[in-house]
Amino acid sequence: MRELVVVKYSRARPSRSNTAPPPSASSPSSSTAAVLLNQLNIPPQFREGLRVTDAGTMEVSIVLVCKVNKDLVSRINFAGATAVGLSGNDGRLLTALPSPNAAQLGFVGEVARVDPTVLQPLGDIGHILVIASVAADEFGQPSNIADTVAGDVARRWGRRS
Repeated sequence: MRELVVVKYSRARPSRSNTAPPPSASSPSSSTAAVLLNQLNIPPQFREGLRVTDAGTMEVSIVLVCKVNKDLVSRINFAGATAVGLSGNDGRLLTALPSPNAAQLGFVGEVARVDPTVLQPLGDIGHILVIASVAADEFGQPSNIADTVAGDVARRWGRRS
């Protein structure tokens, strides 16, 4: 967190995308996901190293990604900067497209569109933006877009992720 604050005060405009770590990672968010899925009797499924995101897993993912988002915002604010937490749904920031492997992976998607107009004014006044890795497609179906969101937003907004 301190590194983000240092970057911010160096006149750069950082953004941060919070995504779930890979299944092998040992982190609070991955263990929290496993615990919640277990409590809800939703067995984790993986195909070729990628988590299968069925409807139940998607609901858990949305809750966790929002919790992680707000936790990151709080930590950044505590470190001395001002952060704002967003998801892909806020201000139509991101539109998802189902993954080409959706039949095997479920509600896993890719970023179809990035509309940075909601980011510009917040970035211009110096806020660090923390973007949760969920977005809906054009029909409102949420997708986990963790694999590509950071790079897609950074390229479209002209920032480093």
